Amino acid sequence: MTMERWVINVSCGPNQIIVMQEAKKLGYLIIGIDSKSQSDLVDRFVNVSTYDHRSVLEGLRVEANFPGIKGVICRSSGPAVTTAYSVARWLDLPSAGEVVANCSVSKIFLYQWALRNLVPVIPTFQTSRGDFDGSLDFPLVVKPNVSILGKENVFHVTDRSELSSAIELARQESPDDSALIQPFIDGADLGLVCITYRGELLWAFVFEEHNYFKDGVVKAEGVSAVRLKKTDRILKQLLSVATRIVSESGSSGHIFFSFKVDRHEMVHLYEVNPGLCGDGVLEVLLSEIAPPPLFARLEVLLMTEKLTLSRHGFLSELQARWPEMKFINGGGYVA
Repeated sequence: MTMERWVINVSCGPNQIIVMQEAKKLGYLIIGIDSKSQSDLVDRFVNVSTYDHRSVLEGLRVEANFPGIKGVICRSSGPAVTTAYSVARWLDLPSAGEVVANCSVSKIFLYQWALRNLVPVIPTFQTSRGDFDGSLDFPLVVKPNVSILGKENVFHVTDRSELSSAIELARQESPDDSALIQPFIDGADLGLVCITYRGELLWAFVFEEHNYFKDGVVKAEGVSAVRLKKTDRILKQLLSVATRIVSESGSSGHIFFSFKVDRHEMVHLYEVNPGLCGDGVLEVLLSEIAPPPLFARLEVLLMTEKLTLSRHGFLSELQARWPEMKFINGGGYVA
């Protein structure tokens, strides 16, 4: 008798559907964890908040005490990311890893980790008050430490009269009631989407996020591919930072990095996120390389299968095992 194979889906909202559909096609049954959203794709539902990893682990001990769990998947943001990591660690399964998960959820953790490890990062100050008494040079960027609503409460502050209201709105979004203050760097926002497996960066794709500030609020005008030569100074910096973090975290799956590039062509890390991100990166940009479901299927495989993928043989090994994934030659870099 064949043992049932299960994956745990941390969060069951609309963004998770594409990944759950691919898990189903691969023969997996799904345990869904969410206190709000449900889906017909879920076979067993654990009605617990994804923000509370202790309650999630307790719920799984009660509801999912059976063999056959092969992976943990999460296409979400905020505390759900560290919950997914906690579940994967508990079950000894692949994950984005501790460093990536914590950098994703808390931007002050990212800043402090980067400083300790000599990774170039935007200087960051944290405040849990309605104002900031430190010496500041305007303009500044104010944002939540723990972001739940994407870029909704990210502000461009040009003088001290605007600072208190921006801090208060950012604090209200962050579950830890803190806001971050950073110097504004005028330059391009470059992103790096990476395919990783067991701490190795296998493949990466560079894109630009077209963000601008209007009336003090960040606006996003989409994303576009960036073609860089392998010898390009900027590309080398991007890959160096990403490789360092992926290795330190032992990451598997897709990992997204966001950088600010200043006028001296120096990169400054400011965001790290695991899983297949939103903001049009998967549905618009990566769809030029392959249909989004193929990336979703790859995410499931990276988080569940015992693969033989290695950095040097990644393209050939992947395409030999899954011929339909020839898309990977359509762009990107082998790290």
